[in-house]
Formats: sequence, structure tokens, C-alpha cells
Amino acid sequence: MEDIKEKSDSEIAALAVRSKSKELLITGLDSLFSSNAIYDYRDIISALVLYYDAAKRLGLDADAFFLMYSEVNPMSTKDMRNFINRSSEQKTIEIGGYKVIDTPEFQYIFRF
Repeated sequence: MEDIKEKSDSEIAALAVRSKSKELLITGLDSLFSSNAIYDYRDIISALVLYYDAAKRLGLDADAFFLMYSEVNPMSTKDMRNFINRSSEQKTIEIGGYKVIDTPEFQYIFRF
């Protein structure tokens, strides 16, 4: 597996989609919740929309995946459950300021 320590959330989420890897989603979430982003909920939302979209693209029930993650990672429980309870419109990559580019390879691009 590619070293992802220096990659952004958008890069990790895109790599998970390209690799069809649920494990990369978990690694990205682990990195997010162990970073300084946990001090600013806006940063968490911006990243969670990416991982949520990637989970859906992998064919997962994204809400169930996030709930499962929160159950085994107590540090994330409050933020993950708050995210799950958002409306569908509030879970889109557009809310986080992203769009998808699918050529030449899948990636998430920050629009702003």
C-alpha cells in the first residue's frame, strides 16, 4: 500500500476510490481524528464529506460505515454521529467545497 502519511484527505479519499479500498478510508479517518483537525469542526466536516462520498462510491452504506467506525474509535463518536444525522444535502462534497474529476484518474478537487 502506498505511503499516505503526507497526503491530504482529498488525496487519501480519491486513492481509496481508485484502489477500491475500504482500508484506506479507515486509515484516512484514523489520520483525521488523530490530527489537529479535531479542534475545528469545520475542518472535520470538510474531510468527512470526502470520506462519506468515497464510501458511497465503494458501494458501502456510508451511514452504517461511519457508525461502525465511531463505535470502534471512541475519539470520533460525537463528530461521526453528528455528521450521520445531517441531511443528505449537508453530506455532499459540494458542501465541503469539492468537485470530482474523473479523467485521467479519479480525484477530488477543491473548488474555491
